Amino acid sequence: MLRQLAWRNVRRSITTYRLYFLTLSVAVSLFYLFNSLGDQQQIIDFSQMQLEILANTKQALGVVSIIVTIVLGFLVVYANHFLLQQRKKEFGLYLTLGMGQRQVLKILWLETCYVAGLALLVGIVIGILGTQVMSLITSQLFGAEIITYKFVFSLMTIVKTIMYFVLMFVTVACINAWRFSRYQLRELLVAKQRSQIQEPKQIKAKALGFVVSIGSVAIGYSLIMSADLIMNIIVSGLGACLVLGGTVGSLYTGTTVTLEYFRKRKSSYFHSVNIVVIRQLFYQFHLNIATISIVSLLLFATMTTLALGFSYKDAVEANLQRIAPFDATIVFQNAVEYPDMSAAEALLQADVNLDDFGQYDEINLYRTRVTENDFFAQYQNANSTLQTFFNHGATVNISAVSVSDYNQLMDFQGKTPIQLLDNHVALISNVSDMEGVLAELVKAQTSVSIEGKEYTVQTYAMESIQNENYGRDTVIFVLPDEAISGFEKQQVIANLSLNPATAEQTVIQLQQVQAEFFDNPRFNSETGYFTGITKAEIYQETTGQTTLWLYVGIYIGIVSLVASVTVLAIQQLIEVNQSRERYQALKRIGVTQADIKKMIRYQIGFYFGIPLLLATIHTAITIPLVITNVPDMNFEQLLNPLVFTFVLFVMIYGGYSYMTYTSYCQILKEKNVKGW
Repeated sequence: MLRQLAWRNVRRSITTYRLYFLTLSVAVSLFYLFNSLGDQQQIIDFSQMQLEILANTKQALGVVSIIVTIVLGFLVVYANHFLLQQRKKEFGLYLTLGMGQRQVLKILWLETCYVAGLALLVGIVIGILGTQVMSLITSQLFGAEIITYKFVFSLMTIVKTIMYFVLMFVTVACINAWRFSRYQLRELLVAKQRSQIQEPKQIKAKALGFVVSIGSVAIGYSLIMSADLIMNIIVSGLGACLVLGGTVGSLYTGTTVTLEYFRKRKSSYFHSVNIVVIRQLFYQFHLNIATISIVSLLLFATMTTLALGFSYKDAVEANLQRIAPFDATIVFQNAVEYPDMSAAEALLQADVNLDDFGQYDEINLYRTRVTENDFFAQYQNANSTLQTFFNHGATVNISAVSVSDYNQLMDFQGKTPIQLLDNHVALISNVSDMEGVLAELVKAQTSVSIEGKEYTVQTYAMESIQNENYGRDTVIFVLPDEAISGFEKQQVIANLSLNPATAEQTVIQLQQVQAEFFDNPRFNSETGYFTGITKAEIYQETTGQTTLWLYVGIYIGIVSLVASVTVLAIQQLIEVNQSRERYQALKRIGVTQADIKKMIRYQIGFYFGIPLLLATIHTAITIPLVITNVPDMNFEQLLNPLVFTFVLFVMIYGGYSYMTYTSYCQILKEKNVKGW
């Protein structure tokens, strides 16, 4: 009988359970979608390095899934609180008619199980369908090809999803039992909670607090900008705290100031149902100030993560062609101990012939006594890029190459060589943000003292003299050949151009040779120490790492967005119980149903809109700040991510807002509010 009663209650309370069902379905589909990532290797041709990165991504998403489960558990507990609030009288009647507390709890448990079970099934189906699309996205993000398309299905991921889901609901059931046991019969039968809207007090003090809060936000952002977002963590952290505190303070005091402003504008305040809407919003914002602040923070984090995550990935991958222009690079590190030995000669002693791999060019890298701080001293205080690189004392010695070696490398790449004048120096860098600085040095005909001799900066070029995955050549001197002769040789760099027909097999051979560098003691004792990296390795590792963090960011971002709108929606629907008599009174004094619906739309619109507006303002300030401080990022890369973020917010945030409005009106109808 209890099963039949529970099933009947579910069918009769579709409006009450609609939000609950939707949230669980979305959460389950996201859980399945991101945890099935590792199974996409069935149809995608990943390299060995990409498989390792894919495994790390799957492991990272597994850890994130634990956090997601905790968040979902919180949402389920919060949603169950809404269900109890909605049906207190009903449960009180069950107890009055002779049911035991355990039987009532069993009914509630069965109802939630029916809804959760259906949501689990729907969520898994949506997740499985979404995985087919995710496979295409994953192949593009990793730069891998799809071998053959087939339907991707993961039984283990389904089992894992069900296990997490069941564990969460067992915990929630225990919390529900504890909460229900604390209710008294009288409390269940009366079940009235009237909103006491108090008049705002201490208007002048709160107006001052509002001004101080806005000032705190402004000072906080000023500290972050002046302290350099990336390098000075302490000052940037203090600025972030001021921004956060100022936001919460402005939200709290701003509602009071706004209410007082409208109260003094009698024509607007007493027009239609504005007085009810304004006072109700004032009460809700003061009652839920902590929740709204947290929601604003989550929305802000979601916006910035989605927008900047894609932009950062695009920036990093767009920069690869500049930092990895060669098919492969092998670096002979022990050039100091073997100053007359080339990289090719050293490798021959270990039975490795560079001619077997393709065409190559060698360039000698020398060390000067000029540090980066010395060379850029006059620009450090005036240029934000240099502040980013050198604020913490860059004492790295600048390297140098001879003009003949450099021109030979340009010829190897099919580029135009340079004509270096006597007593002049050329500058090369592979850091895009340095281009403006180098141009200023050339324009000013800056001079630099190298080994006691003065050189004038003649020209610059944005180039790389070797493949680099982590290192960055901030600046390298190109000097006349005669100036280089007395310098200490630092490295010998061999850059390779592979035959396109056999490039893939050659890369595998090079990786095997590199492994032998560490296993064969002859390389350390007789020929020195080598390092090497191919363009393919750099591309695969870079795209893999950026994709990993992008997946994690999207996963957390969407879950945070769903959690935020769910909390806002539940708070509004809980408010229906507290406002039933108010709507009855409005109907009695002649307010039409259309006006009441308009009042509800305004109320829900402002309640959802204010946190979104705050998050948007902070995002609009933060994105330019990050782009300015992070090398290789620009505003052109933001278009597609911003469109994606906008569409996602319209679908989820807008969808939940509309569903909250329709559910609000439907609940009033079910509460038998006259005229509905």
